[in-house]
Amino acid sequence: MNKKWTIKKKLSIVNWKKNSIILVLILICTLFLVFLRTHQVSGNSMLPTLNDGDKILVWKGRVPKRFTIITLEPMDNPQESYVKRVIGMPGDNLDLKGNSLRISYLTDKVEEYEEINVTEGVAMILEGQSEIPRDKYFVLGDNRSHSNDSRSMGLINRTQIEGVVGWRYYPFNRIGHIK
Repeated sequence: MNKKWTIKKKLSIVNWKKNSIILVLILICTLFLVFLRTHQVSGNSMLPTLNDGDKILVWKGRVPKRFTIITLEPMDNPQESYVKRVIGMPGDNLDLKGNSLRISYLTDKVEEYEEINVTEGVAMILEGQSEIPRDKYFVLGDNRSHSNDSRSMGLINRTQIEGVVGWRYYPFNRIGHIK
């Protein structure tokens, strides 16, 4: 009788562990389907923060904050996905003089600004605008000399943003939170 009881108890524990593992896997899959996506960095526009070939996790549907890194779908090439840093937010002040754009904003009640040179086409689009419109963002690559970003694409729409970058999971020696 004790042997039967011991075997039943062991089988019960094994079934419980197996069911727990299956449940955890289902939860992880659901998490990825609903909240996360993976992305592989292509190119050097985000050096030194992200290298070509880095693999990152992106939180889908999050509204970006200033200086967060996002992935976006460019309007002119919807099959591509870019990784950029948010510099200008809706409501930030714009001051355009020729091709020189000044984006000013408040942080901790102190006015700060970024000065950026934009292409003539972007300057024409931004001419007469005094602030970044609702649901629009100005993004730049960290490697400014090798980046196709808002300096040439103009402001991006909120609908183009795929998500906010959270973690790098490859290469293994650089795993961690991305800032």
